[in-house]
Amino acid sequence: MGDLPQPDGSTIQWVDEEHTVRERWRALVTARRDHLRGAQ
Repeated sequence: MGDLPQPDGSTIQWVDEEHTVRERWRALVTARRDHLRGAQ
């Protein structure tokens, strides 16, 4: 969702820096993938 273009005049703001948000999402995806692999 963070890669989608923002509409003109958008009031969307990052709470944290974009890099931090991307790292957190990557960690969540990795943890979920590892969890699902362990459940098989």
